[in-house]
Amino acid sequence: MRELLAADERAAVLVFSHFAETALLIGRLLERDDVASFLGPPATRREELTRFQSGQARVLLMPFSSQLSSGVNLTAANHVVLAERAVRPGEEDQAIGRARRIGQQRQVHVWQFEAPGTRDVPQPQWMS
Repeated sequence: MRELLAADERAAVLVFSHFAETALLIGRLLERDDVASFLGPPATRREELTRFQSGQARVLLMPFSSQLSSGVNLTAANHVVLAERAVRPGEEDQAIGRARRIGQQRQVHVWQFEAPGTRDVPQPQWMS
């Protein structure tokens, strides 16, 4: 993600995770000041969304939880990162759909972290 953000000054990234600790760790590892978080207290979420949508923040950390991000339209993003596989069917589509909305002017790229040897990586059918 560091390379992506350095190479494209217009890149805007949504990072989705089930675990706040994981998302916040990713934010710290980026070593950037322009990381916004939708994981904090409800009173700060609107401000963080505004920072991201206006371009002041280039990365927004989001929960997969539909309760917290329900109805959020984030067409400023052109990259969606799924930090881990979604637990419930449809969560990944909902997360990606936050950026792929009517009004999106740019192509949206989807990235997913995978750890070899875990359930994150689909196994060939014959191994099941």
